[in-house]
Amino acid sequence: MSSRFERAARYPLFTLYRELFARALKDGNLLAPGIAVYTGSGASHSWIWFADLFERLCLYDISFLSETDIFSGALNGKDAFFIGGGDTLEMACALGGKGARLISNFVANGGFYYGSCAGAYLVLSGVDDGPFKPFNLFPGNMLNVMKNPPPPRCLQHKYTAPYGDRYVFHPVYGEVVIKKREAGKVPLIFQISNGIEAPLFGGPVIDSYVEDHVIALYGIKRTRAAFLWEFQEAARFLEGKPAVCAAPCGSGLVFVSGPHLEHPLYPAASCVIAEALFAHLNVYRSGCFLDDVQFPEIEFFSGWKYSESVFEVAKNLHPWAQQPSTSSRENNLKNVIYSLKRVLSNARIVAYGLEKMPVAWKIGLKVWEPEKIRMLLETAWVRVSSMSRRLIWDSYTERLENITEMYSRITSELKNLLFLIEKGADSDLEVRALIGELKKVTVAFLSLYFEVLKNSFQCGLPLNG
Repeated sequence: MSSRFERAARYPLFTLYRELFARALKDGNLLAPGIAVYTGSGASHSWIWFADLFERLCLYDISFLSETDIFSGALNGKDAFFIGGGDTLEMACALGGKGARLISNFVANGGFYYGSCAGAYLVLSGVDDGPFKPFNLFPGNMLNVMKNPPPPRCLQHKYTAPYGDRYVFHPVYGEVVIKKREAGKVPLIFQISNGIEAPLFGGPVIDSYVEDHVIALYGIKRTRAAFLWEFQEAARFLEGKPAVCAAPCGSGLVFVSGPHLEHPLYPAASCVIAEALFAHLNVYRSGCFLDDVQFPEIEFFSGWKYSESVFEVAKNLHPWAQQPSTSSRENNLKNVIYSLKRVLSNARIVAYGLEKMPVAWKIGLKVWEPEKIRMLLETAWVRVSSMSRRLIWDSYTERLENITEMYSRITSELKNLLFLIEKGADSDLEVRALIGELKKVTVAFLSLYFEVLKNSFQCGLPLNG
């Protein structure tokens, strides 16, 4: 894995949450939670950050769902459902009333819902214009909406999105600070720091109808962010407003965040999700944080290290191991992996070429820059070598061949897209089709990848390296 994942995995508090899940699994107090991630219509590239998060937590029972999957009952039996960034309007239209009811039933029956950015807007009860009306899981609204927002200083293409006769606006784009409330339960991370950084890429400034539902507040800093308003005006608007909230819903919990707490470069922010998920599933079932649960290991900030690795837990749970493939089948599998690496490498080279072009596309309400295409490709590239070292099941060969063929078509589409851009021709239809196919193949790859990790965990095979 690349260094950004390694840095996040080494973040001290994250080892506590990984250990909490591992111990619960070992003791039989908590089954491995079934997690669903939305990747359907309207989802941008940011859903891949959930894959990073759960892999770091050694949670491998992951399903990547489209709206069609949800309609088919794919949320049944799941414990948690995550929706990240994207085009909220397209999400709402695609899921419709049926999807809203299924999500609502999932939460009411004990499910954990986490929505960041678009996934937060989607479920705010006050966001009720047109197709948004059925999605009313969290009692709150958005504050960053007005009829005539002032003109932006920069990033005009990211500044506003229409909402009825008004506009949702974003005065800051980039890194912000989230701060703890002065009262009420707070995540353990706020026992270490009064404020932690997280990226805000168009998420809501939340108006929570119930004060006790507020978990963290917005703060602002001058670095690593673009200010579409003057700094003082942006600070006046954002400072002290709700950034992260959670509310019970039936037997479940709805968790909404303006910033992307799941972003892999912000492990301190990701700890908030990890703690809330663990607490909901294992401690309270409808609670949120662990402030009244005693963990002597919290002294790890002065040098504590967990004594029992998650890999040893896996071996103790599953002492049996799968028989390896025969040599001929193993060679065939190696050849398929080699072909996949070659095709991915070629696709990445073309994608890097795209990044040098002064181009971006607006698909619905979402702006897609070329680097987001490369980020989806990188999701497979940084994992394929690690996966290949664990592939002792030759039954994966056919799926890998199909994935390789899909990436080969992606490479051809990327070359055609680059050709059109160099000619100055319109490429909107081509990029829309490309992104749709790229999301599908990324889902196919990650589904296989997490299946391999899950099987390796169950067999007690080493997961590091």
